[in-house]
Amino acid sequence: MEFVVAYKSEDYNFTELCALFGVSRECGYKWIRRFEDDGVDGLKDQSRAPKTCPHKVDDAVRELLLEARHGCSDDTTSSCRLAAPRARF
Repeated sequence: MEFVVAYKSEDYNFTELCALFGVSRECGYKWIRRFEDDGVDGLKDQSRAPKTCPHKVDDAVRELLLEARHGCSDDTTSSCRLAAPRARF
């Protein structure tokens, strides 16, 4: 919050302000943007975990795969593998 107060006071140019707080200008701009978008809550630590997983298998497809896997007996595992197209390079 001190960073934002100092920024609003306009006593420093942005490069000096970031140097004073020991952060990069990129980080300083991020803090200002977060404050302007979300207020004080925007300055709280945020999760770095991705919001989505682009390669996650759809639940319906997962269920089909599990059904296919469980439909095979242990001694015939090699004969009931799911066929997948082969990539050609």
